[in-house]
Amino acid sequence: MTVKNRLILATFAFILLSFGVVQTVFATPDTPRVVVNHTTRECDPLVYWRDECGEVTLPSGWEYHTEKTCPAEYAVTELEKLEWKKFQNDFCCQNYGGMNCPEENPASLSPSPLVTLVIETTTPTATPEPGESDPGSIVLPVTGGLSLLAGLGLGAYGLLARKHKSQ
Repeated sequence: MTVKNRLILATFAFILLSFGVVQTVFATPDTPRVVVNHTTRECDPLVYWRDECGEVTLPSGWEYHTEKTCPAEYAVTELEKLEWKKFQNDFCCQNYGGMNCPEENPASLSPSPLVTLVIETTTPTATPEPGESDPGSIVLPVTGGLSLLAGLGLGAYGLLARKHKSQ
């Protein structure tokens, strides 16, 4: 295999592998803020206070400062082990699960005059037993992935074959 072919193959492999890497999504924090405690005259100049999935709950006596630096006469300190209030939304639930998933409280669900209950009387289809997964749920992603790989492979083979004919 020539150096040029190895370079093409390495580039193709890099592009193919990079498709799997770009799917990772993380919550990004907002710009840090300054927090002060006027009673103890302390200041923490760097508190990461919020991202897409939560927000800091400040300890008693602490509040956000309107300036970007600590007041001159305040002692600089670092708040440790701050409590974090997690947001319950779809983005956070899909990426982190657990406490980031919305909790449905049956007591809070009240009937709405705009919602009409519809009961179907058709025979239910067979459902998988508990612990089993639906075999049809994996077919489309696997088929799509294999089709994509086959198309990329055949395209690369066609380019290499055409290049060898022209030489």
